[in-house]
Amino acid sequence: MEQKHEITTEIINVSTPELASRWSRLGASIIDSLIMLVFLGPLAYFSGGFDGLMQDPPVQAPISYQVLMAVISFGLYCAINWTYLSKYGQTVGKRTLEIKVVNLDNTHQVERIC
Repeated sequence: MEQKHEITTEIINVSTPELASRWSRLGASIIDSLIMLVFLGPLAYFSGGFDGLMQDPPVQAPISYQVLMAVISFGLYCAINWTYLSKYGQTVGKRTLEIKVVNLDNTHQVERIC
């Protein structure tokens, strides 16, 4: 007695999200940078961050000032984008250009970033 086995192939249609173009990602990054510049530019100016540039020859800001500004920048980035990243998986620039950070299964669950 001979058994016949049928082999069937099933194509599973997995909906993969459309990837954002490089230009739209660049645009979102530029928007995020401009938002940060609005806050950090005046802070750097009024805290003396540009004073060394006016000297001849130009003098670099002290490392302690640079570290302090880096910490403030990171904190400000987190403060501005916290809600958008946790709820939607987007920064302000990405939300403006309708780009999301998603997992491979198209869910937008994002771990804590900041």
